[in-house]
Amino acid sequence: MAVERGSYAFEDKIGVPQQMKVNWRYDYYLAFENLHDFYPRVADDDAGLIAQLPAAATAHLGMRARLIEPVISENTTFWKATYGNPTDFTLKKRYLVAVLEEVYFVDTKNDRIHCRIPRGAEHCSAR
Repeated sequence: MAVERGSYAFEDKIGVPQQMKVNWRYDYYLAFENLHDFYPRVADDDAGLIAQLPAAATAHLGMRARLIEPVISENTTFWKATYGNPTDFTLKKRYLVAVLEEVYFVDTKNDRIHCRIPRGAEHCSAR
């Protein structure tokens, strides 16, 4: 999400007043503390969730997850406006780190569950 937060007059180059803009951006990240509870670690790191689904399911396929309440972390980076780039820029990154309990593959049209992967299982079980 980007937010314009006004401007102010400033002389970064002596004798050349400028209007410096102020912009903020918020980035959000979701990470899972226990992702490897759902698939084994492998040397080539080419692993992921396994779900055998009918080909017709891909037209309206969604993935939902049940989480344990996340931990929130945040950091901020600031770039000061200069004559060549007259914009103060603040980047706020917010991290939500949750424990994953279950993953569901669903039909997004009717909420029908195609299959689910509970914590500790390595593949999808049909319903």
